[in-house]
Parts: sequence; structure tokens; C-alpha cells
Amino acid sequence: MADILDKPALSPSLFARVRESLPTRVHRDLSARINSGEFGVGAQLPTEKDLAGTYGVSRPVIREAISILRADGLVQARQGAGVYSLGPRHVPYTDRQLDMNSVSDAIETLEVRLSIECEAAALAAARRTSLQLADCTAAVEGMRVAIESGETAINWDMRFHESIASMTHNAQFQMLFQIFGDKLIPRTRFAKADGDPSAMRTYLHRVNGEHKAILSAIECGDSDTARAAMRLHLANVKEGLKAVYSRQDTG
Repeated sequence: MADILDKPALSPSLFARVRESLPTRVHRDLSARINSGEFGVGAQLPTEKDLAGTYGVSRPVIREAISILRADGLVQARQGAGVYSLGPRHVPYTDRQLDMNSVSDAIETLEVRLSIECEAAALAAARRTSLQLADCTAAVEGMRVAIESGETAINWDMRFHESIASMTHNAQFQMLFQIFGDKLIPRTRFAKADGDPSAMRTYLHRVNGEHKAILSAIECGDSDTARAAMRLHLANVKEGLKAVYSRQDTG
């Protein structure tokens, strides 16, 4: 146990650089430690007090991180006995690898997202915490800055949608991101299609504007509007992809 508790605390500068909320950052680190086997199946995690000292954060931050780990299906809390690792979460992959340069794979993936993420947004509006809202807000702002710097902002886009899945407090929604990863964001095809940095920047600002509308509805606790805003966002991405593919096919 001593070597676990001697693990260096995450520095405040690191938190600031990645613009993640403290619970999210602690959650990511503990997830990595569980998935690496540091906390094997049945292993007891350090106490809330010890974890707070290890990471240099408050106990409410640790409680929030553990809550997310529970939603991920990575740990189990036993009344009066502590928190125990359930081991790495095994995601059922298919043998067939997605090709996001394929129109059918890209569109099919968006259709899956339309059927799942709209309801995730609705649940997020009902279940989100203030800390999770802060993380989602940071993703929107991070994407804005990245766009202005000429980046494709895929990581920030992914983080926005992951934060909404986290707000559902339902591990099944989060599994979508474990299965597909960054293939959920079909950004590369847009960039190759137009080859116009200005047009790409305009497109990404529009995408992030749609993110803001989704976030606003979630922040207000309006499930119906959050669901509708997510549906509009993903439908727009889908139609945009169709248009790009159509131009390339006729070009």
C-alpha cells in the first residue's frame, strides 16, 4: 500500500494545461491504473482520505471521481468496507475495423450516434453535476481556442461528447466511446474534401456553436431541448458528410 500512496500528486499546472476538472483528471488517472492492472480485480483502492492526499485534492473531488468510476463499471463500493476494483472493462470489438474514409462506415456510425447520444443528452440534463458542467464548458472553450489556432480540434470535440456521456451516470452510454474512439469524429474527410482552412474553420465554429446550444439546454436542466439540440447537431454532421462525399463522387 505504501508504494501506491507514494505516487506523486498531479500538479496544478497539469490540471490547468489540459483544462479538465479535478474529478475528471483523477478519474482518468485511476482508470488508467485499473486498466493497467495496478489495481487488479478485487483489489481495494486506498481510502478517500489517502487518495485526497495522493492527488492533492479535496475529498469531495475524490468522491466525484469514484462516482464516475462506478458509472464506468470499473469499481464497486461496499458499504462500510471501501471501494474495490472490478478490473479492466472489456469492450466487445468486432473483427471488422471501421474505415472512416468509407461513406457507409461514416454514415452508419453517425446513425448509431443519433440513436444513442440524443437520449444521453436528455439524461445529462437531468443528472449532471456542477463539476461535470464545468468540464463540458471547458471542452467548448478549448475547442474554440483550438479552432482559432487552425487545429481540427478532434480531441476537444471528443471530450465534449464524452463529458455528456459521463453526465448520464450510465456506463453503457460511455461504452460507445470505448468502442469507436476518435473514429466518432469524422473530421479528416472534411479537411481533405475542401482543402480550404477558412472554410474548415467556419464549419468547426458552427459545430461548436451547436455544442454550446446542447450545453445550454443541459445546464438549464431541459431534457427535451437537450435531446432536440443533439439531434440537430448530429443530423447536420451527417448531412454535411453526405454533401462532401457527393461532391467527391461527382468531381
